Amino acid sequence: MNQEYSKEQADELQSLRQLILQCPAVDPNSEAMLFALKTLDEVKEEQMKGLLLNGKKGQYTSHGEDDAQNLTQSDPLKRPKEYCTGNRCGIGGGNKVMGAIRFIVMELPLVALFTLCVIACMTSYIYDEYLDPQFDLFVYDEVNRTRDLTFYNRECSPNEITTLNPEDLYIQKHYTTNDNVEHMLTHGMSIYRDILKQETAAELRDWVLERNKSMKRKDEIDVLSNTNRWSFYIGANDHPSVTKAIHEVVTHQVFRPALEKIVGANPAIIEMTAITSAYGAEDQDWHHDIIAEGSPAKYAQSFIPSYSLFMALQDTTAAMGATEVCPGTYMCSIAWACDEYGFQVSGSGQWKQGDAIFMNQQSFHRGAAHVDPDGPHRALFIITFAPRPMDIRYETRLIGQGGSYSLRWDMWGHTLDDFEHAKEKMRQPWTSLKALGLYKPVDSQWGWDWITQQSMRLANDDTGYGDEEKLQEFVRNRGIGLPKFLSVSFAEGMSWRDYLRKTVTRCKIVLIKANVMLNAILLCIALLRSIIGTLVARRKGLQSSSVRNTLRVLRRIMLYYTVLVLAAIGILRIICNSYWAMGIKNRTLYSSPFPIPSGNGDPRPVAVVTKYDVLLNDRLDFKNLGSLSDALDYQGGNIKFRATVRAASKFARHLKTEDVMRLVLSVLNGMRREVCRLLYQNESTDWVVLSDSDATAFTMQAILLESVPILKALHKETRFLLASYKYGRQYKGAMAKLHSPLHIHAIMKLLMNRIGIKPFYLGSPPTGLVHVKYLNTEETFIVPTKRSTLQIPLTSSVKLPTSRSRKEHVKRTYSMPWNVTIHKNGMLVLGDIVEAQYNGIYNEYYKGKIVKIKEGSIVDVEYTDGELDLSLEPHHLRKFVPYTVGEEVQVKASTNEQYLDAEIIKIISSSSDSNDDQLIVRLVENQKKLMVSTGSVRRIKKFFVGDVVEFVPDGEDEYMFRATVVKENVDGTVNIKFEDGETMRYVEMISLREWRG
Repeated sequence: MNQEYSKEQADELQSLRQLILQCPAVDPNSEAMLFALKTLDEVKEEQMKGLLLNGKKGQYTSHGEDDAQNLTQSDPLKRPKEYCTGNRCGIGGGNKVMGAIRFIVMELPLVALFTLCVIACMTSYIYDEYLDPQFDLFVYDEVNRTRDLTFYNRECSPNEITTLNPEDLYIQKHYTTNDNVEHMLTHGMSIYRDILKQETAAELRDWVLERNKSMKRKDEIDVLSNTNRWSFYIGANDHPSVTKAIHEVVTHQVFRPALEKIVGANPAIIEMTAITSAYGAEDQDWHHDIIAEGSPAKYAQSFIPSYSLFMALQDTTAAMGATEVCPGTYMCSIAWACDEYGFQVSGSGQWKQGDAIFMNQQSFHRGAAHVDPDGPHRALFIITFAPRPMDIRYETRLIGQGGSYSLRWDMWGHTLDDFEHAKEKMRQPWTSLKALGLYKPVDSQWGWDWITQQSMRLANDDTGYGDEEKLQEFVRNRGIGLPKFLSVSFAEGMSWRDYLRKTVTRCKIVLIKANVMLNAILLCIALLRSIIGTLVARRKGLQSSSVRNTLRVLRRIMLYYTVLVLAAIGILRIICNSYWAMGIKNRTLYSSPFPIPSGNGDPRPVAVVTKYDVLLNDRLDFKNLGSLSDALDYQGGNIKFRATVRAASKFARHLKTEDVMRLVLSVLNGMRREVCRLLYQNESTDWVVLSDSDATAFTMQAILLESVPILKALHKETRFLLASYKYGRQYKGAMAKLHSPLHIHAIMKLLMNRIGIKPFYLGSPPTGLVHVKYLNTEETFIVPTKRSTLQIPLTSSVKLPTSRSRKEHVKRTYSMPWNVTIHKNGMLVLGDIVEAQYNGIYNEYYKGKIVKIKEGSIVDVEYTDGELDLSLEPHHLRKFVPYTVGEEVQVKASTNEQYLDAEIIKIISSSSDSNDDQLIVRLVENQKKLMVSTGSVRRIKKFFVGDVVEFVPDGEDEYMFRATVVKENVDGTVNIKFEDGETMRYVEMISLREWRG
């Protein structure tokens, strides 16, 4: 070691090093290899010291650099873990394997954790600034319901059921697409034959039954009357039979055109499931899938319409539980007649395999009991369609409330075209990204994404979200699947919004803490490593590269962090500048299209709407509503009015102007006889009675337009355009709100005047509030002229269901005018004096005044004694008939006494207010005379033998039983007999009421 260094010795050492490195028998990372190389380095170091003593530094340095270069350029697998270059020593400076290990073990976890931390912070910011405020915008409360009403609270009676024969629901081969649309608008449901091929239906049924057997409880969907019924989510590509069935549905040559004309082009899919029932399944309750208070039936601009396709996967008999339906009830809030008049789509035969009933989700229906012990399981494949969302800047509608929406989360956000090409367009991860509303291909369209619809339902405590027990169970089952240390515990009174807020906050806090701790540990380790490396190098008298290597690692990590932070800032900037975010900040997202009522009083009387009235409004004049924009034409009095207009138009085209006026007045006379009015929904959503002059102008315009189809179609387009200018959120400024409507009116006026039609617009200020003089209603309309001799009888053929069995087939024919039963309550308006059935339950009627009308038919009455009775239905009211001498009533002498039977012997009218009349009565019990006010008087409807009644025990409206009066007792009570044969004696009249069936 003390010998003088020479070039030959250095070459010898270098050759020896190369031989050792190239030795195939020794592992390059073994202890032996490391020891040998270390020994050579020590020899070289001793020789270098000798060289320095003899002034030959340059010679050694040259060889040392060559050696280091050869070493660093050698195979990575054959490098030593430690080497020296010149007089600098480092650890792993050129080892790629160690670099990769260092990245995987140290750098990657740090970057991954920091990424999660950034995502958590972004999510927290987005949730606090946008998602949580969005919940408030989604809340649909009474203020919205008052402002956004587009129909009225309609209670359907047997007369509203459009047919009792299943055959009338089938789409016939000769029907056109327009016929199919009219069929849906008439019944609210249509049956299409052969939607699925029989082999496809059979294959899909086998798969559904197999899934039912292997299904776990967590995969089941709860349905009504859950015993022996099963349901589960289905994906478009779950099984070849599913994909095949979907393709047959969307390519059906009859169904597809009708679907897109009813719902809209390329509709969204919002439900896809299967429901199976087995022997023992019970009748479900009659229900509509969308509740009235959250449906487009009443709030067409606030909730999207939805339509379900129920496909039979086997021949289904009534005993197997074929679906029961109640046609014509899709605009009804209540349909109590379905129990008696609803029927199964199978009729007395079978609902054929592959046939499907296409039904408005607001129609009343139910799953029938499976009572055939030998019958197979009944399986249905169900797909529900809805219009696609509009541009988010202009969309005002929410998902309908009350629905189950049985669609797997990753199927949301997609449309009919996506499902048609499911194999190509619905692949992961793109399917999930579209479901979350994050990404869609350029050539596709958005459906309703999962986050939006879940937020809408959560904000309104919709199905499943208002139940604290379900939230508790959800949290107990690990909630959204986060690790336990990121999950929150359930607390009493916690709501879903509380749960989400606490979860997001906890994730952010935990990840921030974890990120800070891990980075602090890394920094400490790096500093310690640098210190140790420096001390070791100094001990050997060498320069250490540990600090430089540590700084290099830290710089690389900081670069990762900077890139992630900048990316997050960029993403947040994009989100904050989106229409969605700006709509939330400005509180315009999903806001009502209708202005807040100005409070200016409408001089026209506010009506209590009945089914005989003709309803007119401009709140449904939007093309984005699909066929729903024509729904009014197929309701109550509108059906008869439309038929009358069509019949009159055939005569009008041959009449002179003055004769047309006589024709119009004849039509209006017929309406007055039938207790029918033309009602217009004003800006305050009240249904007001058109003045006689406005009713005349509107009817004349309708008759004359009917005779000119091209102008009628143009007039309809004009209505849509004017409604868009008036209510549409995409039209702002004076041009859209003022100037454009004026130009449209001018053009239509020019066109209509050329053929003698005087334009009339419903939104115009009321005119002619003084009633015009009608023709004598008993007069037959005969107009002799030089051009024609016309005689139109004032009677017509109208057949409505009265007393009938469930199997009867109902047909309706309308001509001009009509002959229907006059509504016993007459035409009620705000301020009318009425008699109201107390609380809508008891058989006791008190005198009062209509003080408020809500949703067209929900009435608040103030009784003579000052008490208010809220939210009464029209059938709870009747026009007040003045008391008469000799009439039997019930009175009470003081507020604490019971009502007693009495006879009126004298009436003392008040000069100031008729509500304050005084009555002198004689009590039946003791012949005592009393003076009482009308506020202490009530009328009780009496029933007689043979009358069919409802028995209401203890005034509980939820429980009522049909019975027949079989005996009248001396004490004023009656004996009744129920349908099951049981008899009840001495029943008070107050516990009975008229049978509404």
